[in-house]
Amino acid sequence: MNILKANEKRALMLLYIFLGWLVSAKTKKNHVRLPHSVKKYFLALFFSLFLLASPVSTQERYNYLAINGEHWDEAGPFYFMKQGNNKDAYAKAKELALATGLTLEIRVDDLVFSRGKDSLKINLSSDIMQGLEKSSSNVSLNGTALEGPMAIRVEGEDYVAINTISEAFGFESGWLAEELTVFIKTNAASLVAAQTKTYTLTEPRIGLQENGSSRVAIDLPPGTIYSVFVKDKRFVVQFAEASLPPFNQTIDDDNLESVQYGLLNNQPALVINTKFELSAEGKGFKRGALAANDSNPNERLFIDFSPNLEGSAVSELPAELTDLSPSVDSAHAPANSRKIVVIDAGHGGKDSGAVSSYGREEDVVLNTALKLKDILTNAGIEVIMTRQTDVFLELGERADFAKPETNLFVSIHANSFSGEEPKGIETYVFGEPLDDSLIALAIKENGGGSEGRSLTEEAKSFANSIQGQIYRETQLQYSTVLAEAVQSKLIGATSAKDRGIKHNYLYVLRKARSPAILVEIGFISNPEEGPKLASDDYQNVLANALGSGIIEFLNEGGLRASAKP
Repeated sequence: MNILKANEKRALMLLYIFLGWLVSAKTKKNHVRLPHSVKKYFLALFFSLFLLASPVSTQERYNYLAINGEHWDEAGPFYFMKQGNNKDAYAKAKELALATGLTLEIRVDDLVFSRGKDSLKINLSSDIMQGLEKSSSNVSLNGTALEGPMAIRVEGEDYVAINTISEAFGFESGWLAEELTVFIKTNAASLVAAQTKTYTLTEPRIGLQENGSSRVAIDLPPGTIYSVFVKDKRFVVQFAEASLPPFNQTIDDDNLESVQYGLLNNQPALVINTKFELSAEGKGFKRGALAANDSNPNERLFIDFSPNLEGSAVSELPAELTDLSPSVDSAHAPANSRKIVVIDAGHGGKDSGAVSSYGREEDVVLNTALKLKDILTNAGIEVIMTRQTDVFLELGERADFAKPETNLFVSIHANSFSGEEPKGIETYVFGEPLDDSLIALAIKENGGGSEGRSLTEEAKSFANSIQGQIYRETQLQYSTVLAEAVQSKLIGATSAKDRGIKHNYLYVLRKARSPAILVEIGFISNPEEGPKLASDDYQNVLANALGSGIIEFLNEGGLRASAKP
């Protein structure tokens, strides 16, 4: 195609505008539109003229793009007609991900789009002719090869074929000839409100793994766009757009020096500094992602660090991204870093919980929870109470308080038994119990009766579907560390029998999206513990021990809890 002279292009554009007016105009006298066949002819004609009148570049922009009924013209569509391809419509990868609610990771040799359990990997090429060739080696969905072209990088911008994205994620797409519009509709099951360009990330979660590696995990809202870089002892996840909470944590372990949010070259980033050398080829770290689920609507990105780990390659950190802004490169966490703790006083209202001659569970745990609130508030920690009076809340309502932006969730309960022998303190995390006898406790704490059995069965089904995935890999690690800190402090302060840390199908923990535990602070039915639990002095002891364990967990960044009281 020859490039037309400027005056010829202007003339054609004027003709294009005139024909567009002619097609859409009504005759003033009889209000009759042009016949449909004539209209289609003129549309095809002036669309062709529009192509001729457009300046030719490597990737050419024609017509319009609508996503879920809204125009996203900044996303595309683009065509590589100069290279002989006039059939495949492309879109800018970042804009397309944003508009459709897909998470996008930009990597060295490929792009990875994610939504829920689906992950689409598209190989990336800067050679346009190579990228346009369709092959089953170019694209894979959840590890299964698909036929399609590569993603194409032109002057730093990445373009992907719209059909490839639509087919992989079940979107409806097509061409509206009369409107000159390529359209995409996300189906009902995958409909996600498109993110604004700025979203807020939650604080990173940091934990030690059983194999000695250190894990850093963050939640990624739908539409998140990010790139990963490594150089020397620095690992960077840089976001296209993001609002970052203040977070700068110095770490005390064998692998990490610090984890912080900051600005690199005025771009928001998660910056992780290690105690050993990393390489862009994957030495010293390993990345993974957990799909969104009922408990967490976001994808969870995690990175493990250890000198003996080998992961997939990433980009080397560019020189302009090696220095953090001074305002975020301090050695300690900023003083205004928010810490938010949810305290759940079990039962209440129509649900009195366990009742004995020494008192009622709903009163004992509420009094203890209120004392704990005062202790944490005085320590500068923000506290959210699920209840502060004698009111009833559904278990789902309580669990909804444990959002990702909170640091932890503690539910306080008191035990009971028909006999007089059992006594002591125990702490629970969500998961499959090792002893089936604990199911009875789960049913009781899940509301009792048929409702308790139903919620316990639901929690069991949920645990079986994600155990070894979300909770074993991330949530359970942090919850267990919190449980260890709290249990240790409680036993040390009370000299009560240590009944240990256990797993159970507790519904109030099943939906939590932050580290969550349930503490049974003693047996209200026991003649030794019952009177203590009802006393103001003993409740103060329990509250102080709970507060001490929580503060230790927060101060350690969730990494480890002291085994000593």
